[in-house]
Amino acid sequence: MRIRVRGPREKWDSQGEIGNRFDDTVTVLTKVLGTSSRVLVHRTVVEMFRQYSQRADFSYQDSLRDRLIVLKEAVVANHLIPKGRHDGIDFDSVENTRLTSPRETGNHDGSYDDLDAAKKSVHAP
Repeated sequence: MRIRVRGPREKWDSQGEIGNRFDDTVTVLTKVLGTSSRVLVHRTVVEMFRQYSQRADFSYQDSLRDRLIVLKEAVVANHLIPKGRHDGIDFDSVENTRLTSPRETGNHDGSYDDLDAAKKSVHAP
């Protein structure tokens, strides 16, 4: 059995190939590890669901390929991004937002680039 591993600089031929490669990986794992490979595959699929903040409400015996299709459809339909892509960003907070006022930057279009300055100008006595 020969396994070809792509180098870090090699590109995938198409986006569809990624799914096919996952299937190939599952096949290789099954040949090497037998039925115990299902544990690895199941955990991988569950982690993928968690990365996209989706509930992994499927059992160990369910078709994991079907679950991946469901996840892909949810990602596309809802424009989801994995957690790692927006870690550190709190969309409900403006604490670390750095904006400066038009006076500070010389912007005469009236836009604010400093939240602190915007707060001061609103609350100035």
